[in-house]
Amino acid sequence: MLFMLGLFTALLLMSHRISQNLKENVTMSVVLSDSATSSDVERLMNMFANSRFVSQSKYISKDDALREHIEKLGENPETFLGYNPLNASIELHMKAEYASNDSVAPLVNKIESIPIVQQVVYQPDVISKLDENIKVVTMIFIGVMAVLVLISIVLINSTIRLGVYSRRFLIHTMSLVGATSWRIRAPFVKQNLVMGLIATIVAIALLAGAAYYANTYLGIPILNDIQLIATVSATVAVFAILLTGLSANASAAKYVRMKYDDLF
Repeated sequence: MLFMLGLFTALLLMSHRISQNLKENVTMSVVLSDSATSSDVERLMNMFANSRFVSQSKYISKDDALREHIEKLGENPETFLGYNPLNASIELHMKAEYASNDSVAPLVNKIESIPIVQQVVYQPDVISKLDENIKVVTMIFIGVMAVLVLISIVLINSTIRLGVYSRRFLIHTMSLVGATSWRIRAPFVKQNLVMGLIATIVAIALLAGAAYYANTYLGIPILNDIQLIATVSATVAVFAILLTGLSANASAAKYVRMKYDDLF
């Protein structure tokens, strides 16, 4: 169960990062008018570089736009028109947190109000669909993780409770000879903490094997992501140790307080 918990934690973190990358790959094209001078373009590029909305900007000149047009369509409009009909533009990549229609629409209106900007081209349907799909996938992962956490709590807690239950008469005997509540509970807590630590080591070893397989055979660079590895390992360790310790303490405390007749 700890292995599955760690695996889905890793998948949830990776899905979040993938969604961030997808959002930042959504582009917006700012088409410039022919009257734009080099100094106008430079000021506009500086404005985008200092904007909190934009993660990356790239200037595409008229000649660059013509070359891209020829590569994509295989024909040169300059040959039969006698001039280059394409405009220079600036390609913008939005920061992930602003890659939504609610954030993009006001920005588009602001950019289009600039005199040298002819129009802003973007795809609101693509942004909306991407945002919707990411939310659905995230909710699925969170739902699966919630179920796994619940199953883990029930299984681990039940196992510990059964172990303490089998020694309930020993607990009662220790109470009769004057042992304090904590002195009775401490061995159970210590034993289960050790078991939780061993389970954590085994789960992390299995997760490391899965990460190596994904890195070597699937081409997913998990082993290079130190932050992801540390987060997943810490999540598994904290969950296992807290659950085993608290469950053992609660189970032992229950039988310390229980009357002799109720033990049967």
